[in-house]
Amino acid sequence: MRMQTIEIRCQYTGQALWVVFGGTLVGADLEGADLQRAELFEANLLGANLLRADLRLALLSRADLEGSDLREANLKGADLTGANLRGADLRGADLSGSALRQAIFQQAIFDLWTVWPAGFDPEAAGARYTLGIPQH
Repeated sequence: MRMQTIEIRCQYTGQALWVVFGGTLVGADLEGADLQRAELFEANLLGANLLRADLRLALLSRADLEGSDLREANLKGADLTGANLRGADLRGADLSGSALRQAIFQQAIFDLWTVWPAGFDPEAAGARYTLGIPQH
């Protein structure tokens, strides 16, 4: 899959994506993409499909992930400080070791298989537990 440069500041070529300082990928289909260590600071990923995406150690601080599909995404060690995850689908996602300070989780959904950083209470942060099995 190849996409042209979007708003000059972001480019998706093969499996590497680097969006720096406010690029927009609204509704982008990034299913299974390798986004390890991607710099997505303040990126607009509203409604993006990030199903099974590898976002390990990605910089997602202040990114807008509202309504995004993050099912089974690997977010280990990602920086989600101040990110908007309102209404995101986090079922089966691994957020272990990630920075979640001031992240917004209202109406986000998670399940038994979602892994959170030690000591983090997703329900206190506004996320909702669901028993549903992810549909792909």
